Amino acid sequence: FKGAPGAGGCSDCIGGQHQNIHGAKDCKQCPSHFFQSSGGSATCSACNYHCPEGQYHSACGGAGSGDCLNCPRGQFKGKGAAKQCTECAAGKFADDKGTESCKLCNGVTNFQSSIGQRQCTPVATCSSLQYEVRGPTAISDRVCHSHTVCLNTQWETTSASENNDRVCKAHTECTQTQWATKSADMYSDRKCQDHTVCSGSQWIIVPASVHHDRRCSDHSTCTT
Repeated sequence: FKGAPGAGGCSDCIGGQHQNIHGAKDCKQCPSHFFQSSGGSATCSACNYHCPEGQYHSACGGAGSGDCLNCPRGQFKGKGAAKQCTECAAGKFADDKGTESCKLCNGVTNFQSSIGQRQCTPVATCSSLQYEVRGPTAISDRVCHSHTVCLNTQWETTSASENNDRVCKAHTECTQTQWATKSADMYSDRKCQDHTVCSGSQWIIVPASVHHDRRCSDHSTCTT
């Protein structure tokens, strides 16, 4: 091209430009998805985005054709896939660059709940004061809850373990007409029994209480 009249020759178009018309005053930019790395060219070349598995194509256009680069960790590109790499799904990971497919987390000792990750996350371990509410999967962690602690007014009907919670129940309360035949503790309930009722021909030798029964004795019969 030659931008101004007068002496002097024509100048070459620079990289990223072309001119296919004789006597032109300027150069034309390469259109989208075309490039030209050399100067003085009449045409631009179409971008070739094809890359092998595990690689993606960097930007192409202007003066650069771009390059095939390895997919970053946490991403992959399989056979016949799109131009760009894809993030590994939840439950999977890619710990190397240039990966064709993602690896699976085993869902027993490790998991991964997020996409595009380089590694799995270790599964949580319930402590001795916890039990497992939900087991781990490839995409979710183990869920632990603290064991229920029985109150002083309760007793344990089901023992705590690593797989279930402790079950507590309120101690039975004896009524005013009952006494406790067995005391309550943290592992057993209180047992109640109705107080003995003295008949009309008896008298109370030991009054009733919450801890023992009433004791009755027959009245003496007077003789004449």
